[in-house]
Amino acid sequence: MKKLLLFGSFLLMMAACSSETGASEDGSYIDVRERSDYFMFSDETFEDLDNDHLPDEVTVDEDGASNGSPAKLGDTVIIKRYQGQELGVSAYGLERGNKAEEAMKDDDIYVEPDEGKEYLLIKTKSTAYDAGSEPLQDFGGIFNLTDGEKEFDVAGYIDLDDKVETLRTGDSQEHVLVYEVDKDTSQLFAVYDSLDNGEVWFSLN
Repeated sequence: MKKLLLFGSFLLMMAACSSETGASEDGSYIDVRERSDYFMFSDETFEDLDNDHLPDEVTVDEDGASNGSPAKLGDTVIIKRYQGQELGVSAYGLERGNKAEEAMKDDDIYVEPDEGKEYLLIKTKSTAYDAGSEPLQDFGGIFNLTDGEKEFDVAGYIDLDDKVETLRTGDSQEHVLVYEVDKDTSQLFAVYDSLDNGEVWFSLN
């Protein structure tokens, strides 16, 4: 695994922390809260779910953003933690190969990839739609990258110096993840393991 890549101005371009609730660019909102483990420990049922605090364009799809039906790059998937908090996760802002290398070289952080490999940058975002009474832990930068059969190593996990560990209702935060992938890999998926809602799959194709 490559050493952790630390970005300078590229970070400022690719990652930001915002106090306003926002969505990924040009994507759909997919509500998978019904498959949350929360309902195993609560008196509430699926029918009790409230949508008033969610975007108007949200689509309920219990089987959405799964291995068999992955979300698209730019979609926001809304999950429900086992304690009841609600979070939107998205993957977007993809760069690969020469474009990824150029951005890295601009900040003098480029390290030659292994033979037959190249770099892939993914921008991800966490949005707290309902953090509850306590700030919500942000695990939005934890994505696995896979071609469906094998996983690729993380070469770096990048965020701004003012990164926060928790989000309050209405907060959002972006991350940049760097992977080293096989050059001949054409089909890739970013997978967020939400634990409470199972794996959330995004197609990067």
